[in-house]
Amino acid sequence: MRFKPTSFDQLAKLEDQDIDLFDYPLDYEVVQEGDYYDDGVTGAESIPWLYAVVPVNFVTPLWYYERTFTTLTCAQRLSGRG
Repeated sequence: MRFKPTSFDQLAKLEDQDIDLFDYPLDYEVVQEGDYYDDGVTGAESIPWLYAVVPVNFVTPLWYYERTFTTLTCAQRLSGRG
């Protein structure tokens, strides 16, 4: 999912959610680690697009812009089975 907080207050509330946020698209291959991902649109002083893998039942506040890229189904591993 992709988020675009428009204020530092929105960013703080998003960071309070129980999700890991990334500043680069998760479907991109990271060829070289660096300080940041430049999308070519967001200014250096602006809050960047943020990306996360979220559970199906994840609910975001209405003021977040969000986009679902794809829905993944992950099989849950049963204990005792390989």
